[in-house]
Amino acid sequence: MIQGDSDYTDCLVLNCDYQISVKVDIHEVTASSDILNTVSVGIAKFQDLFSKNDIDGIVVLGDRYEIIAPVMAARFLDKIVIHFHGGEVTNGAFDDWIRHIVSKMSNLHFTANEVYRKRLIRMGEQPESIFTIGSIALEHINKVNEFYDSNVGAFVDRFKNDFVLLTFHPETNNVEPIAAQIRSVINFIEAEKDRAFLITGANSDPGGSEINNALRRIATDRNNIFYKSNLGQNDYVLAIKNCLLALGNSSSALVEVPALGKCSINLGRRQDGRLFCKSILHLPLAFTHAEITEIFDRVLTSKKNELFETLPYGGGGAVVKFLDIISGIDFDKFRFKEFYDG
Repeated sequence: MIQGDSDYTDCLVLNCDYQISVKVDIHEVTASSDILNTVSVGIAKFQDLFSKNDIDGIVVLGDRYEIIAPVMAARFLDKIVIHFHGGEVTNGAFDDWIRHIVSKMSNLHFTANEVYRKRLIRMGEQPESIFTIGSIALEHINKVNEFYDSNVGAFVDRFKNDFVLLTFHPETNNVEPIAAQIRSVINFIEAEKDRAFLITGANSDPGGSEINNALRRIATDRNNIFYKSNLGQNDYVLAIKNCLLALGNSSSALVEVPALGKCSINLGRRQDGRLFCKSILHLPLAFTHAEITEIFDRVLTSKKNELFETLPYGGGGAVVKFLDIISGIDFDKFRFKEFYDG
C-alpha cells in the first residue's frame, strides 16, 4: 500500500503483514513550485522500486500530491492501481483535481459513499470497477484505548470534554494569502481566553509551515493550549473522543468526528463539495467571534440524537468489505481501461 500522509511527505510500501517494507522519501515542500520537483523525484524512485521488485499492483489512498508519483510509475509499468476515496470533491484545495487524476489512472475504485461512486461513473469509469464500502478512516476508531504521548494524555485528562480540537490546513485553491486565512482562527483563539485548545499542525501543503508557526506562537502564551505538529492516528482518535467539539477544515471533522458522536465546526471552503451530516456546522473563513460563539451555543444546546441520524461515510467495516471483494477479483479483467459512456 502506498500512502501519502498529511503531515509528512514520505510514501510507504507495506507488505501483506502490514509492516513497512520500504520507505521512499520524496521530500517536503514549502511552495507549490516545489511539488513539481517532488513528484518528478518520486516517479524516478518508484520506477526503480517497482522495476527491481516483484510488485503486481499498488493500493493508494486519498488525494495527496505525493501519490501521483507511485501511481504514474505503476501505470507505465503495467501495474494494477487500486484507489480508495475517489469521486469526492473538495473545492477549496488542489487535492480536488489531484484526486480526479489518480482516479483516471486507477484500475479499481473503492468509494466511501454511493454518491461518489456515481460521480466516478460520470467521469467515465466502468461501473463494475467501482465498489462502495464506506470510509476506511473509521476502521481504527474503536480500537484505541491509551495515549501514546503522555503529555497529550495529561492535557486531555485535565480539560476532558471541555477543550476544542483544532486542525486547520491551507486552502490551496484560495487566492487569499495564508496570513489572511489563519487570522480569523487566531482572533477566535485569542478571544476565547478561558477555553482550552488542543491544536494539531497543518499538513505539508504550501503555506502549512506558516500556519504552524502562527499556531505555535499563540500556544506558548497560554497554559490551556497544547500544540503538537502530528498527533498520530491513535492519539487523534482519543482526542476526538474526549473533546468538546472539533474546529477547522480537516476531512476528519467530516468523517471520524461524527462517527464518534462529536460535533464539528467547518471553516472556509477547503471541504466544500463533500457530504456533510447534520452535526457539522459551517462558517466562511472570514467569521467573527460573535458568529463562532453563536455556533458554539447552538451545538451545545442541540438534540444530539437528531444530529447523527445519518453518517455519509458509514460506521466502519470498510477493510473487511474490501478484502472480501478483492479476494474474488480477476485483476486481468481490469488491466485495460476503457472509457464508459453510459
